[in-house]
Amino acid sequence: MRTLRELDQEAAALRRALGWDAVILARQWLDLAAAGEGRYGPVPVEIRVWIVDRVPVAWSFHHLHIAPRPRGFPPSTDDLARLRALAGEVARAFHARLVVADFARDEDGAWWFIEAGPGSCAGTAHEAVFKAVALRLCGEETSITADAVVGGLL
Repeated sequence: MRTLRELDQEAAALRRALGWDAVILARQWLDLAAAGEGRYGPVPVEIRVWIVDRVPVAWSFHHLHIAPRPRGFPPSTDDLARLRALAGEVARAFHARLVVADFARDEDGAWWFIEAGPGSCAGTAHEAVFKAVALRLCGEETSITADAVVGGLL
């Protein structure tokens, strides 16, 4: 869709087809870098940042369950600094103790905010990040042994 009118028409067609009236979210198309291949096509280079008490504490490759050895990992030191700063901005919008923010890298190397929400319903396929975040929520200082697909941000 290239115009608001086309967006309205597409949304109306979707609502007619599904038989419901709800909010439809649309965003700009992004040409995302591929970390691997999945059943339905490329798996994006997407990182989930774990935020505890408004502080970004850890990151993990979001699609580890699909691409266990993703291309483009681990992220560079500059990428992690950028993600920490972006996640800090997202954190200010929430009052929950645990928030996750997902970011994806495009083919040109820029990072894009994808979505954020309460961490209570977020998943991870990496045990180390799960345990570190849980301990942090309990008030314990934690560290994560970084590898190609997970690391700390403190």
